Amino acid sequence: MTDSPAAAGAKRGRSICSCTHHDETAGSTDRDGVRFDIYTIGVDGKDLRRPIRSQEDAFEPAWSPDGREIAFSRGGAIVVVTLSGVERQLTDPEDNDSSPAWSPASETDKEGS
Repeated sequence: MTDSPAAAGAKRGRSICSCTHHDETAGSTDRDGVRFDIYTIGVDGKDLRRPIRSQEDAFEPAWSPDGREIAFSRGGAIVVVTLSGVERQLTDPEDNDSSPAWSPASETDKEGS
């Protein structure tokens, strides 16, 4: 995992969530292996986790108000994932949605792009 200018973090309680790129083809010139994924890590620098594994880039993480889920953008859709990795897609990729946000009642709001 490497830092990138596109890294966007969101802090929730004792953990930080970030969108960071990693290279699955280290040592190779094949750029198809470079992906942006969502990671969480404790504020103490321990307990690095990658709650999703996807062949598509994942951007713009946003913690739910209760800290149990992360909404993010992937392939034009808004997706929510639990910390254990269970995903549900909220919008259609054809909608080209981005920038997920949560209302205080823990319902996601979306912004079309």
